[in-house]
Amino acid sequence: MTKFFNGKYGFDACRPAITALVFLCAVLSGPAAMPGWAAPGKADYPILQPVNTSSPHATLRSFLLNAERAQKEFRKSGYRSKAAQKHVQRAASTLDLTQVPKSMRDDVGFESVLRLKVIFDHIAMPALGAVPRAADLRPEAARFWRIPQTDITIARVREGPREGAWLFTAETVARIRVYYKLLEEFRGADEKAANLFEEYIYAPGWMIPAGLLNALPKWMRAGVFEQAIWQWVGLILALGIGIGLLVWLRRAAKWLQRNRASDDRRGHWEHLLFPVLALLVLWALFYFIDDQVHITGQVWIVVAAGIKTAIFVFYAWIVFVGGDLVNETIAHTRRIQPTSIAADVTRMGGRLLSYVIIFILFFNLAEELGIPVGAVFASAGIAGFAVAMAAKDSLSNLFGGLTIFMDRPFRPGDYIVLDNNERGEVMHIGMRSTRIKTRDDVMITIPNAAITNAKIVNQSSPEPAFRIRVKVGVAYGSNIKQVEVILVQQVLSNPLAARNPEPRVRFRAFGDSSLEFELLCWARRPQDRGRLVHELNTGIYEAFNAAGIEIPFPQQDVYVRRRPEAQSKPDGEDTGPKAD
Repeated sequence: MTKFFNGKYGFDACRPAITALVFLCAVLSGPAAMPGWAAPGKADYPILQPVNTSSPHATLRSFLLNAERAQKEFRKSGYRSKAAQKHVQRAASTLDLTQVPKSMRDDVGFESVLRLKVIFDHIAMPALGAVPRAADLRPEAARFWRIPQTDITIARVREGPREGAWLFTAETVARIRVYYKLLEEFRGADEKAANLFEEYIYAPGWMIPAGLLNALPKWMRAGVFEQAIWQWVGLILALGIGIGLLVWLRRAAKWLQRNRASDDRRGHWEHLLFPVLALLVLWALFYFIDDQVHITGQVWIVVAAGIKTAIFVFYAWIVFVGGDLVNETIAHTRRIQPTSIAADVTRMGGRLLSYVIIFILFFNLAEELGIPVGAVFASAGIAGFAVAMAAKDSLSNLFGGLTIFMDRPFRPGDYIVLDNNERGEVMHIGMRSTRIKTRDDVMITIPNAAITNAKIVNQSSPEPAFRIRVKVGVAYGSNIKQVEVILVQQVLSNPLAARNPEPRVRFRAFGDSSLEFELLCWARRPQDRGRLVHELNTGIYEAFNAAGIEIPFPQQDVYVRRRPEAQSKPDGEDTGPKAD
């Protein structure tokens, strides 16, 4: 038998046939025989079926049905029952929560359902049969329906993703808390027992044992501003521990950075450590206060807004520091010099990307907190225009840096001459300015806007060699070949002169007092031309003296002609000028 099941005709071999047989039996037996299948009509509101909000009747019925089921689940399974929470969420889908900040919609919707359930339990509700359906509404009143003797209104949504649905209006949702408070004030003494809402908001999370709360004094379980005193104590302790932990982490991060940072990238990593740990602390604090201490109502709205704002700040911190870390990692690659304009462009691009991500985070935060983003952007646009006008010179320099990066008229190490006669070696090209070192070893910082609008002569491109001319005059009768050899030898023996192109000597003219020669050669670098001319002149003079070659200078003989003496004249006549 074992051999049969494990062999050629074993279970694996028969698996396709068995599967087909089971499927055939399931089909022939009908839907009712299939496991997990429920025949249509067995449930009024299946959990996956959308909540019916097609009319005031359907909306009110959906709310009451799901709120009642939630209450039963709460009483049976506790106030952390997933099934009960699901029913509350379905009941909350009958509320218009568009005026509630996104981050608070779940909490506000949950609490509004519980409050509204208590209100409906204590007021005279109309029979469901009397609640109008869509076809029963008069044309003039077809947009809303109000529960008799109340301001609780169900209205048709006129626009948005739920257009056409009948929902409890946003004004009603905003006033449910007021309605509940009024009901509590006018309830009789015999009705002061804890209701569904109070039982829910005072219920702790799974981390706080119910036996511990029962052991507390009665006054610790009393409510103050819709929170039990023990919840206030838990809130204060949680916030104190969280803030203290953040302070300690900050000090630890500073100590680590001060004692271990060795380069820029490691410093960025250590800067990144604190916001990451701070985020973990804040999310843990958010969960503990919300789900364990179970702070609710307006108090939770304020606390949640503060914690989420802090979370946004640390997210922005991580994006900013992480962006700098990525930028520095890219800027220190082999193909990019850390001080080059390519590195600056990389840093700027990464920084702009970080700003975009931070802007998106701010947009989401503002949307969640209910801040009117449109008005903020309008104000920011006006302020941005003013800032742009005030910083137009800085922006011009910034775009000038981008122009230099794309056009590349020069590079660091090139020797350039501007049209204002400023010249020197390019030391650094930044996004705002360019620094050059002159022949006097003076560092000059020039705005990029001025460079992009100037005529630039790059004496290091396309070849770094710079041609110089040295004019020399020798006396008539000198050996011309010897003169040429001496001039060329001076170039070949000087390390500042280039060997290629080869130096050349040209006999230019017969001067008044000398034979005019011109030495053509190239300095290896443009910035060396002054020093090279000095050394060549010195060497040529010494070599000519050693070879007995005279370097003439213009000479002129001046002859002074004396006037002949004036002929003698009779006495009394003037023979010359009188002395004063």
